[in-house]
Parts: sequence; C-alpha cells; structure tokens
Amino acid sequence: MNKVFLIGRLTADPVLRYTSSNVAVASFSLAVDRKFKNENGDYEADFINVVAWKNKAELIHEYVQKGDLISVIGRLQVRAYQNDRGENRRTTEVILEEIEFLKSKPKEEKTIQNSNVDSSKNSDEPFRQFASEHQEELELKNEEGYDLPF
Repeated sequence: MNKVFLIGRLTADPVLRYTSSNVAVASFSLAVDRKFKNENGDYEADFINVVAWKNKAELIHEYVQKGDLISVIGRLQVRAYQNDRGENRRTTEVILEEIEFLKSKPKEEKTIQNSNVDSSKNSDEPFRQFASEHQEELELKNEEGYDLPF
C-alpha cells in the first residue's frame, strides 16, 4: 500500500503548468511540522513536494496560496530525470489524490493582498463554499501515466 497523509502550510503559491497534451499540472511544497524539538528547543519542518493533475491542479492554483494550511492525501512517487546539464537526478514527491482546505492565512495578510475581500466575513468561508461546490471534483482520483513537463 502506498498512502501518504500530510497536513502543512504552502511554502509558496502553487505553480501551474500544462503538458504538451494540454493537461494541467500544479506543483507546490508543503512545510510539515515535526512533533519533536531539536537540540535548540525549536520545532523543525520537513518540506515536501506535492504534484496535482487535471482539475485539481487548476482548482489548487486558483484557491490556495502561500501560507494556507491544507490536508493532502496521496501516494509517494520517486522518479528519475535529467537536469539541464544532462546529469541524472531523482526526486521524491507526493502525487495528490485528495485535498482539504483547513485554514487560510491570517486576515490581515489576506486583506492587504486582496483588498476587495470583505474582512467582516469569516476568512475560511471561501474555502467552505468552494469545497461544497466542488466536492465531486475534489474526490476524483488522480490519473496516472503522464510525463512531467519539467
């Protein structure tokens, strides 16, 4: 069985690309906190790459941004590729199967970036509305077999 469950914050806005056959693919990194402190008494985080395909890629690109807390369920994939210098490399990433929007960035940051957002509303309301409108799409399983364009 190959199942990965993660809860973390996006380290940057998702990057949306399209394959040569016009299939959407979004990539982003999650900062996932560790449960223990290091020798300095600080919590560390692991930075885990996540890839989403098709409708989920487009939805994530539209509704998720740096700092948002999300839950991801997927499968771990290791793939090989050649970099620009022709060197063989390997990368490990989570292929997204399901996502849940948990919490957006603090209101102050969102209000500054999105001045047209009504700050009197709950900052999680757009996510609840999105989830209810797109529940069927969010539950679709990831299609396999696409080559990554990067």
